[in-house]
Amino acid sequence: MVDRETKFTHSSYVTPGILRCLQLVCQPDDKYQKNVINSIYFDTHDYRFAMEKAASDYLKTKVRLRWYQDPSGAECEAGCFLEIKQKIGSMRKKKRIHLELDTNRLPGAVFDTGILSPIRKTIRALEPELSIYDLTPQVLVSYTRYRFVDPVTASRIALDTEIKAKSSRSRFRRHAGEVWLKQSVLEVKGFHQELPRSLRAVLGMQVKKDSFSKYYECFRRLYNYHQ
Repeated sequence: MVDRETKFTHSSYVTPGILRCLQLVCQPDDKYQKNVINSIYFDTHDYRFAMEKAASDYLKTKVRLRWYQDPSGAECEAGCFLEIKQKIGSMRKKKRIHLELDTNRLPGAVFDTGILSPIRKTIRALEPELSIYDLTPQVLVSYTRYRFVDPVTASRIALDTEIKAKSSRSRFRRHAGEVWLKQSVLEVKGFHQELPRSLRAVLGMQVKKDSFSKYYECFRRLYNYHQ
C-alpha cells in the first residue's frame, strides 16, 4: 500500500477554528501533540531547488537539517536530523539520518566549518547524485505543529501554524530578515485514497487543496521572488 500525503492551506485567521474542530473529532498523537519544528534548508547559490518548485510540481528536491523543540523552547529529543526528499513525477523518496549536533548552538553555528563540512559530507554520502552541487544553508523555517490521528482510518493529521522564516544572508540573527506567512498548512498522511470523514467539517472552513512548499513560499517572501 502507498502512504499518501495530501496538503491543504488556509488563512491563518481561521486556524483557531480548525484546531478546535480537530480536537473534537480526532485523537491527539500519543507521543507529540504539539511542538516547534525548525528546519534549515540547503540550496545552491542560485537557488536551484527553489526554482524547481517555481517551474512545476514534477521535479522537487529538498535538503534540510531539522530539529524539534517543545512549546517552551526545550529540546524534544537530542540532536537533529538530516533529511533529503526528492520527487520526480509520481516517484518519491526520502532519506533521513540522525546527527549528534548541539541544537542549542543552531541555527547560527551551522555556518561553522567544523559543523558545515561534516553536514556536506553526510549529504554526499546519503545522496551521491547531489555531490555536484555546492549546497549551503539558505533559509531557516520554523513553525508550530499540532499532531492528531483519525480514529477510523488511523490517518496522521498535522496542523502547521505560525510559519516564519529567516534568511541566511543575515546568518539567522534574531529578527533580521524575518518573515511570517499568512497561511497555515494541514497535512494528511495515510493509506486511504479518500480523506477521513472527520475532516469534512474542516474542509468547509475556507480550506483548499494545495501542493504547498514551506521552503519555496518562505524563499519567495524573503527574497521578493516573483515568477
